[in-house]
Amino acid sequence: MLMTMLRQGEIIADDGTIIMTLFPMPAVSFVLVVIILIPWFYYALLESSRNQATLGKMAFRVQVSDLHDGRLTFARATLRHFSKFISAALLFAGFICIGYTRHQQGLHDVIAATLVWYQKESL
Repeated sequence: MLMTMLRQGEIIADDGTIIMTLFPMPAVSFVLVVIILIPWFYYALLESSRNQATLGKMAFRVQVSDLHDGRLTFARATLRHFSKFISAALLFAGFICIGYTRHQQGLHDVIAATLVWYQKESL
């Protein structure tokens, strides 16, 4: 039934009434692509890359690693990205706890077992 609603089709109830979809397919596609897929691939691919950082993190010489100073896997970077929604949903308390934890980890970092740190100076 959910897929029929997303496809902008008609659903016929048991009593014969026609139920129209709530959201037209272009709106659902826009939300899916622009708000979910593009940011997910951006953060997960770049944070699991050789640089271990997004473009903004690279500009400020910040990297993301696992707890053993290793490179993130795509799965762990994906977990970290989607855990940010949990941090935001709790009235941003997941981000506020960065200032109060031992290793300055947000809730999303604790969930994904990651650390964010400044790069070491290279000569």
